[in-house]
Amino acid sequence: MNWTDAQTAWNKFLEQIDVKRRELHCSTSSAWFRGQENSDWHLVTSLFRCEHRVDADTKKRLAQSSKEILQAEKRLAQCQRTVSEATHDLGQARRSSAELQPQAQNTFRATVERCALWQKELKKGLALLNQRRQVLECTHYGEREAFVEFGFRAGHSEASSWEVLAEMQHYRALTRLLDWTEVLAIAVYFALKHYIPEVLKQSEHEPAEGETAEVTGDDILRFVEAKNLPTPRVWILNPYHLSRLARDENSLWDPTKDKRYDYYESFFLNLNWEFKLPVPIYIPWKNRRITAQRAMFTVQGLDKGPLDEQLGRENDVVRYVDMGPGAAVYAVKHLMNFLGLNAYALFQDLDSLGTEIKRHFIIPNTRRQ
Repeated sequence: MNWTDAQTAWNKFLEQIDVKRRELHCSTSSAWFRGQENSDWHLVTSLFRCEHRVDADTKKRLAQSSKEILQAEKRLAQCQRTVSEATHDLGQARRSSAELQPQAQNTFRATVERCALWQKELKKGLALLNQRRQVLECTHYGEREAFVEFGFRAGHSEASSWEVLAEMQHYRALTRLLDWTEVLAIAVYFALKHYIPEVLKQSEHEPAEGETAEVTGDDILRFVEAKNLPTPRVWILNPYHLSRLARDENSLWDPTKDKRYDYYESFFLNLNWEFKLPVPIYIPWKNRRITAQRAMFTVQGLDKGPLDEQLGRENDVVRYVDMGPGAAVYAVKHLMNFLGLNAYALFQDLDSLGTEIKRHFIIPNTRRQ
């Protein structure tokens, strides 16, 4: 393969992106993108890729929850038996004496009305207990402790719990957030995690005899045959369609403005997170790295399974497009040489800046000879 073939493969990749966006009805705006370096991976958050264990505190809370649910079910069953007994007594009165019927009917009516109120309250309480248990079961081992430790060490005691969680995600702590971006090029960059260092490493050496190269101004770019690397994949999400499925809302949600659903309180204190599907959310961009990556998020709900598996094959929420080796190598050139997209541009830290300066100015390569 040469640069011409690689460019053709890259153009086909972009065409497929456009096709999938049209299928999701977000061809001109509102699409979110996620790049993954391996097409075998599902849309599962970093936290839920780890083996889950149940700690002693959670075991205790689950045991207490089971006890409360059992008690509520017994009270509900007792209420239903009371109605059955009242119905039986009314039938007995009707058969025994006509004079007893008015009194029996009044007693029956009062019992049924009283039990109806009890049943309503008991069912409401039982539903709440079951929901709290679901939240307990969907939290991951160490999730609460990791959040508390990060917030304390990072000095974010006054920030919204969602803002702290977003920073955790972007600084490689494991969370229940899955990060997306509004910018396709950024998603492609992350999908090329394995290709970028391979292409840069091989490009630092002189072209071997017979290798193809492309001259662009003062630059000589070798075409690198990157082999035995996983297939990159870019996911496309229509967040509005997901929002309708997850929350029955047509708009996107900024949970930092909704006091009912603070992350820490919803998952660890009140246990009132009620959404089974992952929910697309806005979290204000108050961090340079998050801003640079134009980051959006989905937050894992009560179902701990991958987003794509929860939705099934027939859905209008997500699609994906894979990149072959030629398209991937061309994408590295396109992103870094034409768009100036590199680690520092996306991560905004001094480590990335130092690496980029070293690569660009210090390490010898054919482009500066």
